[in-house]
Amino acid sequence: RPIIFARHSLGGLVIKEALIRSSGYHNNKQDLALGSVYISTRRVVFLGTPHRGSSKTALGQLVANVAKFALQRPTGKLIKLLEQELDILERHRRSFAGISNTMPLARVSEELPTVAGLIVPEYSASIDGFNVKTSTIPANYMDMCKFDNPGDIGYRRISGHILTFTQQATKEVAQGKHTTGPGASVTQASTPYLVTSSESGQSAKFSTHVISLSHSGDSFEVEEV
Repeated sequence: RPIIFARHSLGGLVIKEALIRSSGYHNNKQDLALGSVYISTRRVVFLGTPHRGSSKTALGQLVANVAKFALQRPTGKLIKLLEQELDILERHRRSFAGISNTMPLARVSEELPTVAGLIVPEYSASIDGFNVKTSTIPANYMDMCKFDNPGDIGYRRISGHILTFTQQATKEVAQGKHTTGPGASVTQASTPYLVTSSESGQSAKFSTHVISLSHSGDSFEVEEV
């Protein structure tokens, strides 16, 4: 079944690591089931995920800063470990670039600072790739995934990415092709998956179930119908 991931903050790093490992399982034919996750992934939407550092702030320091906000009471040991793992994080960034260079991606960054400033600045949210959509949300890091109503500009921008990606993936499924990864070509069923956006009233056929993309006070909700 085709997959589109959408994750906020450090969750984006988890998805990147999962896809890196899955691609390894697929390419080495170690575990076809786990490798199928990479092959089935069509698109990824990253929300406030730190992908890179700068000349002034190392990636490890940025990830550690995000952890302080994203995790409830992170231990000093964890923060120190994240600050020190610059080489691992940089290899992680390059590895994901290698397996996703042709995959359509979207990255969304915050426009407003918290009391501590911008947590994931736009340069850090920038990700390598040949087909990357970029946008910002007029909210801070903590509130960028919280929406008051379907007319909220943040909701409209994120749901717009998801809906566009779903429509594109639907077309690929209908054509019986998928090209994630070097030389990958997987034929998948074209039975419909209906994804609706209550903001726009639009829908897209995708797979065998019907799901509804809606909003709550805190986040998106995806519900099978």
